[in-house]
Amino acid sequence: MRTVTPVPPFGPRGSSRSVNAVPAMSRWAHGTPPHLSLSFKRDFIVNNHWIARGVTGFLCLGSVFCLLGLAYWLVEVRRLPVGWLVILGRTSLMIYFVHHVFVFTLVHEWLGLKLNHWAWYWLANALLTVLLVALGWLWLEIRALAGRRRLQTA
Repeated sequence: MRTVTPVPPFGPRGSSRSVNAVPAMSRWAHGTPPHLSLSFKRDFIVNNHWIARGVTGFLCLGSVFCLLGLAYWLVEVRRLPVGWLVILGRTSLMIYFVHHVFVFTLVHEWLGLKLNHWAWYWLANALLTVLLVALGWLWLEIRALAGRRRLQTA
């Protein structure tokens, strides 16, 4: 719900609580080798997969809540324009489908491209994001035009 005065997520002290999760994770894992503190050794022996323990949950949730607080500050307090994010949100299902068709079918299977270097990987992701935002904008325009035509014929 939007109000005249923006309300931060998790109350006024929400971000500080989430920031505290990272040091808590560090204190919990202090002195324990990473392969033992982040997973159960028994599970790896049983099914060849590392299963995350509670310390990993602290790290993941603390990071997510810190990013949520940062996003609130950027969008609501600093008034950073995020129209591209609204387009991605409104067209997410269509973009998800097109992304899979494009990346898996065209790039991977037909062209046989594999991004083995980080620089190429990040460049390809940036270009794909720009392409998907443009495709989402076009999709919204096509849907608006179709809706106007339907109203005119009715």
